[in-house]
Amino acid sequence: MAEELPSLVQEIWAATQAFMEAVQTEDAQAIGDLLVPRSEAGLAYGLFGFGPLGILLGLHLGYPGYALVRLGQKGENIALAEIGWLTGEEEGEPIIDTDLLSTITWRRYRRKWRVEAINPAPMDNPLTLPVAREMLDELDEEDDWLPYALLAGAVQFQRVGPEELDDVETLFVEGMQERMFGLQEIVIAVRLWRDFKRRASPTYRKPEVYAAAVEYIMILLGFYKGSQTGVGKDYGVSAATVASKYKEIEQRLGIYQYDERYSIHEDPSAPFRAMWKELGVKGPPKIPLGAGRPGKGFDMRLW
Repeated sequence: MAEELPSLVQEIWAATQAFMEAVQTEDAQAIGDLLVPRSEAGLAYGLFGFGPLGILLGLHLGYPGYALVRLGQKGENIALAEIGWLTGEEEGEPIIDTDLLSTITWRRYRRKWRVEAINPAPMDNPLTLPVAREMLDELDEEDDWLPYALLAGAVQFQRVGPEELDDVETLFVEGMQERMFGLQEIVIAVRLWRDFKRRASPTYRKPEVYAAAVEYIMILLGFYKGSQTGVGKDYGVSAATVASKYKEIEQRLGIYQYDERYSIHEDPSAPFRAMWKELGVKGPPKIPLGAGRPGKGFDMRLW
């Protein structure tokens, strides 16, 4: 049974206040107990410190207060807290700018509510990387463009977080930042590599071979232009090496296009797959990694 709303509101509001204070005061000790390990928010902080969290929450705007605007719940263990900044008063009532909303995804982790992700948008209309890149060109200087730039990769943070990176991660995080991948993509790349390491325990002499493979997989998942030759050149390895290592990772993790574990894009066939599953219909196979890029097609027809 889901918790009664009043009790849940109290819990999430208290957790939100603690989290906002920890980010505002850059309390490294407190923040560790408020983030889900290996989550999007947890890795963003681990890699780049408090800066990205503050921008996603809107702390850079400098408003004096905030309020819990809406609360949503997904099952017993996930809650969505939509917060808005108080920009002034009118006839004694606080004004909340509905264009300055952020949504904190809370997950119950080890019997405690912790932050899993932060999105600088309303809970029913989250800001995605493709939309951020599209909107960034349309925003004026007076608009709050920083969250869009952060998600789009136009703003990059220095590595000041407490997370320790191995030699492969160090290479591809730096490389992906140079090539302006978005924050979420870099975080996903780290998670992908760690998933592979945990399953395969790879051995290597040159970390560049796997760093290139990870970046190439992110290129495929993002539908970006890019070749094995080009990525190999960036890391000083051959195209054949990139092909071999990315295939090794792909097969070991079973990665496919629109993979919900690693893709920034929603699977357009997801509603149909859910329907097929409910009806007991097998449906078409998952879309192969790399399909949909220029020159790469995939037949989704059932017959």
